[in-house]
Amino acid sequence: MTIPPKLTITQDDDGLRLDQLLKQRFKELPYGLLQKAFRTGKVRLNDKRMKSPGTRVKTGDTVTLYLSVREPDNTPPGSPNTKIISLAKDFEAWILFEDKDLLVLNKPPGLATQAGTNTTISLDRILIQYAEERYLPRITHRLDKDTSGIIVFAKSRQAAQHMTKLFKEGTPIKTYWACVVGKPEKNQGKIDLPLGKLIGIQKEKMSSKASDVRPALTYYKIIESNATNNISWLELTPKTGRTHQLRVHCAESDFPILGDGKYGGRQAHPFQSRVPLCLHARSLTFQHPAGHEKTITAPLPPAFEETMRTYIDSKGY
Repeated sequence: MTIPPKLTITQDDDGLRLDQLLKQRFKELPYGLLQKAFRTGKVRLNDKRMKSPGTRVKTGDTVTLYLSVREPDNTPPGSPNTKIISLAKDFEAWILFEDKDLLVLNKPPGLATQAGTNTTISLDRILIQYAEERYLPRITHRLDKDTSGIIVFAKSRQAAQHMTKLFKEGTPIKTYWACVVGKPEKNQGKIDLPLGKLIGIQKEKMSSKASDVRPALTYYKIIESNATNNISWLELTPKTGRTHQLRVHCAESDFPILGDGKYGGRQAHPFQSRVPLCLHARSLTFQHPAGHEKTITAPLPPAFEETMRTYIDSKGY
């Protein structure tokens, strides 16, 4: 089997170096492994082995990168390949919006955005399996593995540059829904706590008590609250994009997100049965690459809906 599928070069990528093309398309690919692929003849341009990373591609060319993996039929059940193929079959149900520039998905909880050292099942790898030769969307921003909701991919280099710039500048209006344990003192307000990464923590963890912090601002509004269960339904609007910002801001404000044991500890699991992280990227308003304003809304995943019915007893979603 070849991973990724054979790529057909479009006008958008005309003139790129081979190594630039592969790094842009597959950001999780280690640089050393890519260089080894060139040395060992595993990069093919128009079915010819290419050992020069600097070779330029032209519109209409085909590029294939061969990696050492077994055919799906020979892969043990439950392995990364078979799981990716299985998830790709359900991919159509995740699509919220698609045009020539963008692909917007409703990411399910528990799925990492991008593959890494210890992450073999990820949205970008599923995209490779789903897209085949049509296109390979580029990541423009990320969601935590356990956070569900809206995530935007670009279909061209120009669209990717446009969207990445927007997210870097913080201009898109991002709205999240969360169930939290407890209730803020005010019905609406802001959480202004600078955040940084704690030194010495092996697994990435953010805190306002870190030595090197950067500004972080979140606005919140209570949509509904259930005093009996001590659970509140909040609308959260981050104005900055720090790692784990909403989770840390809620936890350090003494109303941790339900299910967020990493930051909320035992307080985030107040019931006998545990629930997944209750954080969902609900809506996004942004300037489309074509110049017009676009707003997209993502339905809640089934587990989140069940949590709302059980602990909020709300019909407002």
